[in-house]
Amino acid sequence: MPVTKTCERCGRTYQVKRYKAAMSRHCSLGCVKNRLSKACEVCDKVFEVKAYRRESAKTCSFACASILKRKGPTAPEGMKWCNTGQHFKPFRDFPKCSKASDGLYHKCRECHSAYYVRNAETINEKNKTYRTANREHLIQKGRERWGNNRERYTAQKRAYWNKKKYQINAARKERNQQLTEAERVARALYHKLRYQRQRDVQKEKVREYYKKNRWAWKASGENRRARKKGAPGSFTSAQWLAKLEFWGWRCYLCRTPLEGQEIHVEHRKPLCRGGSNWPANLAPACKPCNQSKGRKTESEYRALLSMLAKVA
Repeated sequence: MPVTKTCERCGRTYQVKRYKAAMSRHCSLGCVKNRLSKACEVCDKVFEVKAYRRESAKTCSFACASILKRKGPTAPEGMKWCNTGQHFKPFRDFPKCSKASDGLYHKCRECHSAYYVRNAETINEKNKTYRTANREHLIQKGRERWGNNRERYTAQKRAYWNKKKYQINAARKERNQQLTEAERVARALYHKLRYQRQRDVQKEKVREYYKKNRWAWKASGENRRARKKGAPGSFTSAQWLAKLEFWGWRCYLCRTPLEGQEIHVEHRKPLCRGGSNWPANLAPACKPCNQSKGRKTESEYRALLSMLAKVA
């Protein structure tokens, strides 16, 4: 009695010869050549599967197979599986990776740091060799990246400075105190030579900055002067502009219009006599009034003006 089997491709029942009974799986050569199609479990791409892979095939390529391997167990909401540490971690504990399908690296920060500690010398040597071999390329790439993202990088640097400026200045002062005399002389010479090489460029940068940030420059200078004298308080450029608007852009002592001439920040009670640098103690003044008032308070200066007026 002939042996019959069901074709795995078309489902038709066919007779099989005795010497082919063990290996036969298809009814014809057409069904053998017509491969099975499946959908990849990672990228959903439909691909043809060879006969010997029909049961095990889940992905279309080795790249998708590696992604499927890294997926690990089903993660709870807001968590991701770390393939190296074999544990779940929140999304914030994974570095960003633009090449990954979910935008996150397959290793958490903790495992990544541990790997770097174990292989620090090898990694540093490899990076050094690459930077040396591709120095010009990296410089050009950095310039292009800066040119394309100049405003964003500037805003990030400014925000970081405003947040950390006191810590940065303290650390800088501590480092400067630890310098030897020879290192101080070498640093001063370096900055002097650098300024001489770029004098015109630096002066032009200062002029442009002053034009765009005139009142911020003024406020910064006055705050620095007050700190040196140990006076409390500070003010911003917006607060100083509000003071100018309040006094109508006139000298608060002689009522001379200040437009088109140098505007002085006048401390109504001088800093040398215990006055503060808060906005309440500030007023705009012209150059002659500010210089003639000197160390006198507002009441003393007005009394002097009235006395001079009577004498005249």
